[in-house]
Amino acid sequence: MPPVVGTDFEDAREELRERRLGWRLVFGTGTGRQVSRSAPSPGTPVNRGTTVTLYVAGPAPALTVPDLLGEDCDDAVDELVDEGLYPRYRTGREGTVTAQHPGPDAPAAWNDEVALTCGEEGSDPTGEPTPTP
Repeated sequence: MPPVVGTDFEDAREELRERRLGWRLVFGTGTGRQVSRSAPSPGTPVNRGTTVTLYVAGPAPALTVPDLLGEDCDDAVDELVDEGLYPRYRTGREGTVTAQHPGPDAPAAWNDEVALTCGEEGSDPTGEPTPTP
């Protein structure tokens, strides 16, 4: 496990990604963006694919949901993860994003979920189902 305690949580996340480790961010109620501790702790041997929990001193930063409509579903998922959001799939994971909820430019925070509808028509851009006549 790399020495990530005391570093900015985004830098720590990138370090874990480069080592092909998973991550889970747990935000606190204090101040700051630094990792206050990790599980497993730094120096512990870990295998590729292990999920590491990073405890961040301060609260989850505010974000804006990106506009994913019309993007390839795989690309949209990569963008969500890069932004600090988590994808949830309303339909399959293939094709073009035809709806998302919350919609583009909505306020969010790190770790929030964004529901994607991929490859299926019949939803409005907010991700709510379109009524059938």
